[in-house]
Amino acid sequence: LSQNTLTKLVNHKLYDQLHAATTTLHRTILDNMNGPASGSWIYPNPQSTQNLTDLHYTTALKLRLGIAVHTHDHSCKHNNNGTQCSQPLDTHAHHSLTCATGPHRTQRHDNIKITLNKWIKTHGYHTQLERHTPDLDTHHDDGSHTKAIVDIVATQDTQVHYIDVTVTSPLTTETVTHDQPPSTKNPTQRREQDKRRKYHNHCNLQPFVLTTYGKLGHDAITPLRRMAPTDPETRSESLNRIYHDIATTLQHGNAESILASQPTPHPSTRPPTTNPTI
Repeated sequence: LSQNTLTKLVNHKLYDQLHAATTTLHRTILDNMNGPASGSWIYPNPQSTQNLTDLHYTTALKLRLGIAVHTHDHSCKHNNNGTQCSQPLDTHAHHSLTCATGPHRTQRHDNIKITLNKWIKTHGYHTQLERHTPDLDTHHDDGSHTKAIVDIVATQDTQVHYIDVTVTSPLTTETVTHDQPPSTKNPTQRREQDKRRKYHNHCNLQPFVLTTYGKLGHDAITPLRRMAPTDPETRSESLNRIYHDIATTLQHGNAESILASQPTPHPSTRPPTTNPTI
């Protein structure tokens, strides 16, 4: 056996032992931080301009390692036009990462969309953001219809991709507070199925789903590989860059949401809305 193969076998063995011996909460975290983009933010990428500040990096690292980031006696400080959330914070940030109060969840989503759109454009696609797509509208029995607003419409020659970004938490309140297993072991697949049902299984739909811990869904990886260059050298660089940029953008948004929910103020370093350099 080569040294590389032997190292992989040892790592897999150690992972299996850790997975079997740990709590349901930490097992769920482990299940949702594998894949090509999950941990790419940990190391700098020379092809990328996106990096995390020390404060955001430390917060994201605690989240990845399953270290408690909140205490039980604090309530959420997310604020929306003077109205504070005030829901209790759980130890592992499930609430603060999914809280709908304030701008943080939307900003995280939008910055991932902008990061992805920028990469797609560099590969020759014409893109439109937040575009009404009549093909995906939902028509109701009473004659009304709901407009489908897609995050990114990417076109090249005869190819059309309707890309819809979603960030989902693999945890539940019961998982964090009572160590109970979540309802599904594959939250990205469930959200992909939800998106496909919502948009009538349209053949051009690409649900771009990732978990708060960075795991990309199958339907997110597929278009990235399809749009990347075919030349082996540039293809590898391009995919490594987008994996790093998506992961960094996600973890920046996670850290912002966590830090803003805590009672101690922190200096905000939100990325600009047009080019999320972090």
